Amino acid sequence: MPAVKNGATRPGFTMIECTAALVVFAIIALMWQPILHTATHLRPRDEGLVQLLAAQRQLEELAKGGTVAAESGELVVNSAAGKRYEVNYYMSPANGHIIRMTTAAGGYMPLIAHAAGFTAEQVAAGTVQYVIKLDTGDEFTGVLATDELHDVTKKSPPGSAKKAER
Repeated sequence: MPAVKNGATRPGFTMIECTAALVVFAIIALMWQPILHTATHLRPRDEGLVQLLAAQRQLEELAKGGTVAAESGELVVNSAAGKRYEVNYYMSPANGHIIRMTTAAGGYMPLIAHAAGFTAEQVAAGTVQYVIKLDTGDEFTGVLATDELHDVTKKSPPGSAKKAER
């Protein structure tokens, strides 16, 4: 192996070059921190929103052709098939804090996980407003109404058919 002479250079990086590379790496890492923080914190909120929308759609399907009411803070849906469903807040040993839908036969189905509360209030005949609170602190207010209130084809104004013909 040849000996190194005084003043000779060896291939490699100097201390200044290594320090500069570390500074550049640190700046890039700090720039990515807000993006990663936002991405990791929005995911649970998105999952909660998806659960809320799926539950709203399911409740609307059950209420189609039936009736809705609020009893003791719970949402009660009587479907067109004659089945009664109650929606309430429940602490499940297996699932934690949930919003669930129960049947008269005693079965239940979780609608929303990670819930912090649920209330329902009758705002008009055939219309119930409910509020779902999530563990994240978000609140969702929904309205469930019977078909007669939303079906505009059943309640067309008098003379509207004549206007369309002209």
